[in-house]
Amino acid sequence: EIPKEIKKEYEVPDKQLLLNYCFGHPDSDLLLLPYGPTVNYINHHSDFANVEVRWHTPKEFSKPLTKRQEHHHPELLEVPAKMVSQIHGKGLMFDYVATKDIEVGHEIFLDYGDKWAKAWGDYIDKWEENKREYHYESAIEYSNTHNMQILKTPKEQMNHPYPPNIMFTCEYSDTWEDPPEGESYAQHRFDENEFNGCLLPCTIEGRYEKEKNAGDDPNNAAQPEYVYRTKLLEVSNHTNIPYDCLIVDDVEYEYFDVPRNAIYVTDRPYTTDYFQPYAFRHEIQVPDDLYPEAWLERKSRVRRRETAKVSDYSDHSFKRRLPKNLPDKNKI
Repeated sequence: EIPKEIKKEYEVPDKQLLLNYCFGHPDSDLLLLPYGPTVNYINHHSDFANVEVRWHTPKEFSKPLTKRQEHHHPELLEVPAKMVSQIHGKGLMFDYVATKDIEVGHEIFLDYGDKWAKAWGDYIDKWEENKREYHYESAIEYSNTHNMQILKTPKEQMNHPYPPNIMFTCEYSDTWEDPPEGESYAQHRFDENEFNGCLLPCTIEGRYEKEKNAGDDPNNAAQPEYVYRTKLLEVSNHTNIPYDCLIVDDVEYEYFDVPRNAIYVTDRPYTTDYFQPYAFRHEIQVPDDLYPEAWLERKSRVRRRETAKVSDYSDHSFKRRLPKNLPDKNKI
């Protein structure tokens, strides 16, 4: 789940694109996300649907259980919806059952439900309007359509700013020494001879022409090479940053003589098209009678509130055990 402070800072929608692959019921808060080969490639069609989803119901139990039967826990169908979402190590299985003959080479279609179809129709109707209101270009698209070889200074950005989803990241070396305790400012020069394997968000603070080497021809009229003065930025999530690459909190790190090839144009966190407010997000609707009564919110809330606990359903292994006294199929 995305933290509340992130949602507030970046205006991240509550619902994400993963919802499009989930199954749900209008009277329940419980969503089911199926996973397995090809299951997420079955497209919607109201008129030509030729399969439907049903709970896995084997014709008979075998001994030992098949792989499919080991991972299907029908006891979850008797547990309240909220509790199902808190139980770990157990799952359920759908069967995709043909509702008519399907010829070889014909596509499989599933009816996603009336509510999904209406939501998709509304989305298509508003597509052009939303594109105009929420104009979006990814960092790669923007770089391909604009000259990003020379980056803008803060003054230049005042009149011609970059899109709000664009940010920069800078390479730097992990050989820097931390500033003395109590210092709030550190300055370092980019050294191309060092291994600059660290990467952090940065801002462009200034641009200037690179000093020429003693052996350079002063009459060379080639386009000047620019380098940049940048400022490294702290990140709230350190989990993906090597320890040696971390910077000290509350210290301003100025980094100068940074070449253009050590600065990358990237998307700000939570601003890619996955998080755009106009992106389509809607669960697939299961048949009305698929969800058990225990999962229907208005029916399950009172019925099991005091009697059931998560611990009552979590003391088994992931693989379901055979019922006791089950006859051996091979001996029947």
